[in-house]
Amino acid sequence: MDDIFPSTHDSWLCEMLDGPPEQVERAAVSLTARYREPLRLYFEGSSFRRLGAQGLVDFGDGEDLVHGFLATRVARAEFLAAWRKSGMRLRRFVINGFIFYLREQARAARRRRSREQTVADGAGEALEDDSIADFDRAWAVSVIREASEKTAASLADRGRAKHWELFRRHFVDGVPYGELVEPFGLTPSQAASAARDVAFELRRCLRAVLSRDGITEADVGPELALIEQMLRPDGRR
Repeated sequence: MDDIFPSTHDSWLCEMLDGPPEQVERAAVSLTARYREPLRLYFEGSSFRRLGAQGLVDFGDGEDLVHGFLATRVARAEFLAAWRKSGMRLRRFVINGFIFYLREQARAARRRRSREQTVADGAGEALEDDSIADFDRAWAVSVIREASEKTAASLADRGRAKHWELFRRHFVDGVPYGELVEPFGLTPSQAASAARDVAFELRRCLRAVLSRDGITEADVGPELALIEQMLRPDGRR
């Protein structure tokens, strides 16, 4: 049941979809950028790719497939309207749609080659744990990356680029604060204050990025917990 959202929508994405056509187009552009790499990684690890490698179905280039799906499905107002009615998380709706699209492509390729019916009909019938996990992780990484970039830019605009670098060196590179205060010209208390400032801004940017993916404010907390699970090295959910 964790894939089902409450019926109330107040996200940036839903507000954009309620606007004029140019706003809907802007939202679609944002989504295609978000999902391009996660969908490519899903395809590369899925049974669809293995069918292609076995010569059963010629899917062609994975990037072209993803581009075709994004252009003919995700970028269309009808697709986004169907998502809003579904009550599902957008990323789950997108991956389900992509699997259906791949099945369509498999059937079309088989018809073109006048092949007898093959195992391709059953490809993707079940969401494969490993491939879906790849998709989820790539999506989570894209969210974190965009939020980090927005945080760094926001702090730089306020003359606090040094704070972001301090935060990054500590949490990404694993350097203890005690080894950073002198190179950054900060006292321990100033370093702690800078870290709190960055953490606050990062959380704000994460909320903004998730809102662009249709996540409502009420669901940000649970969604952040899911992202943490997706990014665990052992892959436990």
